[in-house]
Amino acid sequence: MWDGNRNPVSYSSLEEMNIDLNELKFTKLNEDNSSKTLDKISIPEAKRLLANYFDVPQENISITINM
Repeated sequence: MWDGNRNPVSYSSLEEMNIDLNELKFTKLNEDNSSKTLDKISIPEAKRLLANYFDVPQENISITINM
């Protein structure tokens, strides 16, 4: 199937790929009803987590809240 293109995108037709739409079976996906909630954390905890993530000292983390 790969024709040597270096670009990750290649265009062709269903016929060229031997795909018959009449033979495809589509299934309905279940709706995602899960709610995504974030836990509240304190500023010091946020600084600790960010410092750990970026591998820097906590003193180098500055958090500004503009209202």
